[in-house]
Order: sequence, then structure tokens, then C-alpha cells
Amino acid sequence: MNIEIFIVPNCSRCRYLKTLLDSAGLAYTEIDASQGLGSLRRLRRLSGGALAPVVVRGEEWWPAMSPDQAQAAVKALCRNKDA
Repeated sequence: MNIEIFIVPNCSRCRYLKTLLDSAGLAYTEIDASQGLGSLRRLRRLSGGALAPVVVRGEEWWPAMSPDQAQAAVKALCRNKDA
């Protein structure tokens, strides 16, 4: 299943999450929440606000607002890599 990450420009947390995903060898699609109302609405629906980054795979999603949350999200994705 595809991994999507909702990001915003100039976001150090977003860069950190991408580094973790890249290091884990996980492929993902970046969605810039600042580039369209549809992506911003989806981010708000998932996270309850406009906070980025957020990781999505299917019906699961993880906030990645802190290094601990980002690491937990990547670990969960790695555990279920084939899901």
C-alpha cells in the first residue's frame, strides 16, 4: 500500500521525516498541503488541523510533529512494510 506524507514548505519536521523514510528505504509520495485546497482539507480531516507532517498509509495515519512521533511512524511502517 502506498505511503503518503503531508508536508509544508520550509518545515524542519517534514525534512526530518523524509530523512527517516529515505533511510528506512520506504517509498512515499509527498503532498504539499500548501498547494491546494483539496490536500489541505484532507490533512485537516486526518489530523484534526493543519499540522504537518502527517504520514498516511491506507486508512492508517500517524502524526509526525516531534522526532519521537516521526520515529514511531517509520517503525510502524517498517513493521508492516508489505501491508
